[in-house]
This record gives sequence, structure tokens and C-alpha cells, in this order.
Amino acid sequence: MLILNADTTRSLLGHAECVEVMARAMSAHSSGRVDAPVRQVLELGSQGHFFVMPGAISGGPVYGAKLVNLVPDNPQRGLPNVQGFIVLFDHETSVPLALVDGTTVTYIRTAAVSALATRELARPDAHTLGLFGAGTLAAEHLQAISTVRELTEIRVCDRTRQKARDFADVWSSKTGLRLEATEPAATAACDIVTAVTNAPEPVIAGRWLHPGVHLNLVGAHAPEHREADSETARRARIYVDSLEAAMSEAGDIIIPLEQGDIDESMIIGELGCVLNGEIAGRQDNDQVTLYKSLGLAAQDLFAADYVYRKALETGAGTRVELS
Repeated sequence: MLILNADTTRSLLGHAECVEVMARAMSAHSSGRVDAPVRQVLELGSQGHFFVMPGAISGGPVYGAKLVNLVPDNPQRGLPNVQGFIVLFDHETSVPLALVDGTTVTYIRTAAVSALATRELARPDAHTLGLFGAGTLAAEHLQAISTVRELTEIRVCDRTRQKARDFADVWSSKTGLRLEATEPAATAACDIVTAVTNAPEPVIAGRWLHPGVHLNLVGAHAPEHREADSETARRARIYVDSLEAAMSEAGDIIIPLEQGDIDESMIIGELGCVLNGEIAGRQDNDQVTLYKSLGLAAQDLFAADYVYRKALETGAGTRVELS
């Protein structure tokens, strides 16, 4: 069995490469080539949530599962708020093949899927990015979205203003891009708006959005939580990773549906169906498009399998014998 820690996993899974891997994963999911039940969630109270996400690729070489915890208070302890791992098994023999760092895969593949949605749904000339949240996932999104659009300006806001300023300083230096800490309304007045927060209540107001904006809503994972208000949903063509999961977990969709602000006809469909040519994406430059991300076992399986195959090619990782 091959052990692939965080540093090794990151060295093998670049942002641009992961966007392409996620395109294959989303296409496979929406065409029924991945067998994966809706993830199981164990509520841990103030400690957060524990997720179990099993899945198998039809006709593929592996199956497996991600066991992952989302711990909102971990950043205050100097730890990532995502903790977990992905285990891969041989599809024919069920021999354990690899244990892959789930924290790194989760961060990179989540950002890559948002970048994929941006590639498919944002205006071709989109060049400004607004980030709600200034943590690790915001940094991953900045890097991933930079691979699909030529960004000239990034605005970032956080509930802690100094954290937004520090993020802007660090990533301006690292990327050479123009980053600025701004107020929420200014952050939302960008071509691409991405929310990666732990906020249970909306941080984005629909009245702030300009025509033609594309939004990625990433942070909320419970039916009672959302990052954008109902006006945002009402103005948007809505796309999701999984219709089944969205209707049970996505407060950004469930709440405006229950309040009567939108109806199900406004949920256009899955991103994978856009990739497969089954539904239309953006149809004009004034449309507001919204991608609601929850995360799929297919994304983890495809990413972990990609990392595992590259590790075999390069000799990376640590091999252990289990028996």
C-alpha cells in the first residue's frame, strides 16, 4: 500500500492538471459512470461535521472512500479546517492500493471544480475576481481560477478585515497580481465572485451583483446555511455538482425554494451535463450564472487515482506492507 502525504500529494496534483481531471470526474458523474451514494454526514456539534464519501468508477481501476472532517475552529489552533484521507482499493481484487492525504486533495479539487465552472460559465472576458473568505481555500481558488481566466484584479473580504489585508499582501507578492482588501459590496462587484466562508448566513446580497457576473458558492454545506441571499438565487441561472445532493444539502438553493423566491425550473442542471452537451451554459453576457459546489465522491476518486498513478510513475510516496 502506498502512503501519499500532504507534500507528496501537492507535488503531484497541480491546479491546471486538476481542472482537467475534474472535467472527467464531473462528466462521469453526470453520465452515470460513477456509483456513489449521497455522502453520509455525522453532526459533531461545535466540533463540526464528519463526512463519509464512498464511490466506484464504472469499469475503472479503483474504488474507495474519503473520510473527512470539517472543523471550523481548527484555523484558530493553527490547523487546517479540513482533516481526512482517501483510501483506494483495486477494483478487481479489493487489495488496498493507496492512502492519500484527503486535506490536500479536498482543497485542490474543490478549487479546481470552481475553476472548471468558471471556465464553462463565466464570460470569456471576465478578468476581475472577488473572494469572500481569506483562508486556505481562498488561496487555492485564486490559483485555480487564474488557470482559466486572465485575472487583472482580485478583491478580497473577510469578517476579519486585517486577515483580508494580510491575504492581499501575501498573494500580491506571490503572484504579482493586484490584490486589494475591500468591503463586501465592492468584492461582489467583480466578473467572478467566489465565496469560501464558514458563514451560516448570507455574506452576498443580490443587489450588489453586476449583470454578467459568475458566482461560485462553496462554503455552505447544510440545508440551513447559505452564503448568498435569495435575491442572488432569483437573478441567476443555477448549476450544481449533483442535483440529488443539492436538493438535500444546499441551503443556497433549498432556502429560496422554500421561501418561494425561486422554483425548480431555475436550477438548470449539473455542471457535468454542461460538459456533456446535454444542457446549455451561459447564453449571453448579461446573464448571472451561479455554481453551487457541495463536493462529490467522484471528484475525490478521480483526483486520488490521478495522484496514485503519478506516484507510481515517479516513484513518489512511501510503501508499507499491511500483511
